[in-house]
Amino acid sequence: MGIEDTHKMILFMLDKTQLEYVSHERIDDALHMAQMQRFMELWGNMREYQPGRPIPRVAYGMTQSVDDELKKFKTTETYTTAADGLVNFSSLTQSYAHLLGLRIVYTEDNVERQSGVKVLSEAQIAQRINSQIVAPTDNDPVALIGNTSIQLFPDNKVHEVIVSYLRLPAKPKYAYSVGSDGRTITFDSANSVDLEFPDTSYNDIVMKTLNLLSVNTKDAFLNQYSQLKTQTGV
Repeated sequence: MGIEDTHKMILFMLDKTQLEYVSHERIDDALHMAQMQRFMELWGNMREYQPGRPIPRVAYGMTQSVDDELKKFKTTETYTTAADGLVNFSSLTQSYAHLLGLRIVYTEDNVERQSGVKVLSEAQIAQRINSQIVAPTDNDPVALIGNTSIQLFPDNKVHEVIVSYLRLPAKPKYAYSVGSDGRTITFDSANSVDLEFPDTSYNDIVMKTLNLLSVNTKDAFLNQYSQLKTQTGV
């Protein structure tokens, strides 16, 4: 559903419960917070981890329905490492959210092949590099994730690396112009930004938005209603 219809629905719900004016900018801010809450729930809420069992109730890769809701944000980019095996991905850090996987492309016997790259911690990297049995090789490297880079080991070879990750949702925007009377608002579709989540997430995001706005407007009824709908998922 487009951002115009989303705002109409939210304003309709707000108008039925309270008289305070809520601007389109405030609705956009609440929508963005709500969709980020949904994004975190679908990726995996760390607050649901238990000692010895870091598995949330809902997480990416757990069911097809969860993966379908997040598929819009799946991104794949190809990089070529420097001679020391370093990949600088500072260009994607503004949108980068979670790593899904790494793989390299190499040629063997004149055939192009791909190999998955295991991401390790600093302590694990040291153990693998010094291992006599499972040391990383040119066609079976391991990786260490830095702040704005990925370091492949062995670190003396140029690799073509395919990076798959989830990007952050774009912030929704209801663009408009104000008429000469200072009151008439005309929707500007060309400069607006729709929610990127599929329609199956629409109700949940709208109810989360209403819940956030009800706290701001101190509307107890709307707060209880939106919380109930968020919990039931309907």
